[in-house]
Amino acid sequence: MQTNTSASPAAGPAAQVPGTDPEALTVGARVGRIIGVLVSPVKTFHSIAGKPSWLAPLVLWILAAGVTSAIVTPKMDFQAMMRQRMAQRGVVMSDQQMQQAVAIQQRFRWIGEVAAVVMPVIIAGLVSLLFFAAFAAAGQKSMSYGQSFAVTTHAFVPQSLAGFATAIVAAGMTTINPMALGDLLCSSPACFASGTLAPATHAVLQALDIYVIWTLVLMTIGYAAAARVSRTLTGSVVVVVWVLYVIGKVALSGFFG
Repeated sequence: MQTNTSASPAAGPAAQVPGTDPEALTVGARVGRIIGVLVSPVKTFHSIAGKPSWLAPLVLWILAAGVTSAIVTPKMDFQAMMRQRMAQRGVVMSDQQMQQAVAIQQRFRWIGEVAAVVMPVIIAGLVSLLFFAAFAAAGQKSMSYGQSFAVTTHAFVPQSLAGFATAIVAAGMTTINPMALGDLLCSSPACFASGTLAPATHAVLQALDIYVIWTLVLMTIGYAAAARVSRTLTGSVVVVVWVLYVIGKVALSGFFG
């Protein structure tokens, strides 16, 4: 009897699992995806879902955070921030106490500068894990963590653009009040009501930032492509997570405000 030695369909190229193609993406293709998610997100995220990549947008994110921190941090007016916080709490500090408090903050300023560069990696990892777990819990297990991480880093490209824009605005300023840092770009309703609202209300308006909404839209498109589900479902998940984040932010602003 003659043995059939032809390759089975499972072993052929047609059975290749999406995203496991051994042919690596070129540098140009990786960088091109950064532009792609901004001008053609649906097509680009389908490509990312099929062959995940994350290094280029993550490097851009880290670079934006580093540049922003390097320009903004030296111009921080910590004394103005301390006076504003103490005034909100009805506390009066002497000049000596104020100088001591500011000196302590200046001494540990380097921690914030390091954190600014490290935070993109931490945020990308946690957000990717959160949505990976959320879709898996909902029974949508077709998306891998690698795909989730790739979608997250690309969806946060608008945040990198916001970082560079903040650095440009800050470069032309002499001093910056840390408590007004989130309003430098005037990209949210909070900018137009800064200083006139309660901290919790200000936090809600600040969450309606144009760059944040842009990121949420990209996350909806990206996770839909990676998890192979409708954008209605992914949009609902994204919005729920965002609302929970805003609630937490409002609670913290009310506590520390």
